[in-house]
Amino acid sequence: MCHGSEALSDHLRPAEPGRLQRLRTLDAKQILDNQWALRSTYTAAELKDIVRRLMDERDRIVVAEIGAEWASRRALVNLAKI
Repeated sequence: MCHGSEALSDHLRPAEPGRLQRLRTLDAKQILDNQWALRSTYTAAELKDIVRRLMDERDRIVVAEIGAEWASRRALVNLAKI
């Protein structure tokens, strides 16, 4: 059972396709230029630790659960379908 949708926001640079591919192995979907979302049963802290291993020390990350109410404009994917 999925716990909810977590939004991954970081500063992964597009020139680093290996890192982007590793995010995709988590079934993450790119929703904006440097923001990713996925459905997960992990807690925010667990997911942060998992994704942190995919990142460079200079990168930043925010993990947050997206609740029932949200809005977006021109997102790359429909969050409701994640």
